[in-house]
Amino acid sequence: MSGLGLCLGLILILFSIRIYSGVIQPAQEELGKADYVVISKDVSLGNTLLNSKARFNEKEIEELSKQSFTSDLAYFTPNQFTVKAYIPQFELGLDMFFESIPKSFIDNCPYQFSWEPGDELLPIIVSEDFINLYNYNFAIMNQLPQISPGSVTAVPLTIVLKGSKNQLTIRGRIVGYSERISSVLIPVEFMNWANDHLGGLKGSAPVSRMMIKVNKEYAASMESFLLEKGYMVNAERLGQHRITAMAGIITTILVILGGLFMLLSFIIVLQNFALVLSEARHDMILLFQLGYTIKSITLFLFSMLGVYLAGVVSISIALYWYGYSQLGDYLQHRQLESGLAITSEISVFIGLMMILLLTTGLFSIRFRIYRYS
Repeated sequence: MSGLGLCLGLILILFSIRIYSGVIQPAQEELGKADYVVISKDVSLGNTLLNSKARFNEKEIEELSKQSFTSDLAYFTPNQFTVKAYIPQFELGLDMFFESIPKSFIDNCPYQFSWEPGDELLPIIVSEDFINLYNYNFAIMNQLPQISPGSVTAVPLTIVLKGSKNQLTIRGRIVGYSERISSVLIPVEFMNWANDHLGGLKGSAPVSRMMIKVNKEYAASMESFLLEKGYMVNAERLGQHRITAMAGIITTILVILGGLFMLLSFIIVLQNFALVLSEARHDMILLFQLGYTIKSITLFLFSMLGVYLAGVVSISIALYWYGYSQLGDYLQHRQLESGLAITSEISVFIGLMMILLLTTGLFSIRFRIYRYS
C-alpha cells in the first residue's frame, strides 16, 4: 500500500512538472510577449439616446494607472478633423480616421514613423486585419486589385485633412503594420499639431481608449477590476490569463497532493523498517555477538530500501510515460506543446527526490540500529 501511495504521488508530481514546463510556462511567456491590453468604456443605451460619448475622465485615468497590474499606461489620441485618403492610381477615395499613441506601445514600429513640422510625408501604420479585410472583402466586391503586404508600402496616398479652422493636403505612405493595435496610427507629433492647427483643439483630446502594459505578477486581479468598473477589453486576452492562472492553481494543487502522498507513504515505509528492527532486536544482538558491525547491518537494510525505492520509481516512470504519451496526442490535436515525456526538469526532480529519500532512509535506519546495539 505504501508503494501504491508513492507511485501515485510521484506520478502526480511528474505530470504537474511536465505540464507546467511544457504548457503553462510557454503560455505565460507568449502572453508576456504582447501583454498589452486596450481598454475602453462600454457604450450604453444612454450614450446612444443622449448622444454622449463614452470617455474616461482624469480621475478614472489616474485610478487605472495606480493599479498593481498596470506596468505602464498610454491613451489613444483621436483626430479632431475629417480625414479622406485618395489612391490616385486606383481612382479610389476612402473616408478614414486616425489615432496616435506613443511609439513604445506600438509593436514592430519602423524608424520612419516620425514627423516634425515641415515634413511633406505623413507615415502611417495600419493593422494587419485592415489589409486582410481589403484584400478578401472590399477588393473582391469592388473589382479592385488585391495588394500584398510588401507592395502596399509603395502605394502613394493623398491625404486630405479638413478641420474647423483650416484644411491640409499631404502625401501619405504606409510604413508598417501592427498585430497588436487594430487602428490607423500616425505619429503623436503630427496628431497634436493637426488637432491644434486644423481642428482648433486646445489642450489634450478626450480619451476614449487606453492601452496598458500588464504587470504579469498581478494580472489575476485585472479581470475583477475591469468587470467592476464596466470597462471593455479584449475578452480573448482575459480568457488566456484566466485559463493560464487556473492551470497554474490546479498544477500547484496536484504537486501538494502528490507531495503529501509521497511523504505519508515514505513515513509508513520507515515505520515498517522500525517495526521490523524492533521485533528483531534479539536477533540483532546475536548478530553483533557473532561479529557483524553496525555498518554492515545498516548497509544491508539500506540496500533493501534502495531496491524498494528503485522498483517504485521505475513503475511510476513507466506509468507516467504511458499516460503522457496519451496526453501528448490530445495536446498535439489542439496545437499545444507536447514534446518528450522525460525532460531535464523531470530528470533533475527524480534524481533529487531519490537522493532525499535515500538519505532520509539511511539516517533513520542507522539511528534505529544504534538504539538496539
